[in-house]
Amino acid sequence: EDLRKTYRSRRQQTVAADGVSFEGDAGMVLGILGPNGSGKTTTIKSILGLIRRDSGSVLLDGYDPERHPREVLARSGAVLEGARNIYWRLTVAENMRYYAGIRGLSGRAVSARIDELLDALGLQERRTSRVGTLSRGYQQRCAIGCALVHDPRVVFLDEPTLGLDVESRAATREAVRRWAADGRLVVVTSHDMAFVERSCDRALVIRNGRIIADGSVGALRDSLVTHTLALTFPSGFEPVSLSALTARGAHRDHDGQGETILVPLDHPGQAYEIFGELRGDRDALVNMAVRDNDFETAFMRLLKDHGADREAR
Repeated sequence: EDLRKTYRSRRQQTVAADGVSFEGDAGMVLGILGPNGSGKTTTIKSILGLIRRDSGSVLLDGYDPERHPREVLARSGAVLEGARNIYWRLTVAENMRYYAGIRGLSGRAVSARIDELLDALGLQERRTSRVGTLSRGYQQRCAIGCALVHDPRVVFLDEPTLGLDVESRAATREAVRRWAADGRLVVVTSHDMAFVERSCDRALVIRNGRIIADGSVGALRDSLVTHTLALTFPSGFEPVSLSALTARGAHRDHDGQGETILVPLDHPGQAYEIFGELRGDRDALVNMAVRDNDFETAFMRLLKDHGADREAR
């Protein structure tokens, strides 16, 4: 509640958390969204006790991370900054056993827990493989297994789908939903809006260290955008009208069938107005269609409505 953190140097000070307040419940997947430098990572690290907050109160499962770090460590698991927390010279199973040992766990119960995670994460056939020889997707799964080996009540995942292929993203999405269904609170930061829309029960949007939106993904989407105009051009085509479309909150969507630009609409009839602005781009237009609500477009509009982001960590 009212979390505040400012980074200071001789030349400047940067407000990374400016009165952040929220609660998360067991059984929920909570998304924390925002542009780079908005304060997401600072918020998570403050909750975990990895950095000291300037003021405000933080409780994780009833414990203050600065006063009770051991209790917070026992009740939380986190994957921050990709798979950099695991050891590449160790095998997948050895990594999980190592992290179990850090938390004081050993014996048959740990072996059973590791087998359970290897099965759940699709790593059983890779259990004796050195992590450094694995693909990025398998490394990410191993890092998640290490974070879950002690069966934490709260799980933090920072960009869990970064660099993953379609199959791995789907598997991660299913796993996240399953962990929440088992009674955990799962907190996710991500720029993958499709993942957020399909995985999260609730989303917070942070900008300039402040929460600017909080609600269910569907409610946020429906309150901000009613329809989206999809303009598809040939791959590599650079529309002359791109700057004007961007000013309307448009963003690119490389779908593999060409280059699609998504433009938020206040109402479907606005599509005719935008078509009139395309001018010299009309001849190159491959397809034009009005789509229903799109969460990524809603997210982009929300950020645009709240002005330019200032640098924050």
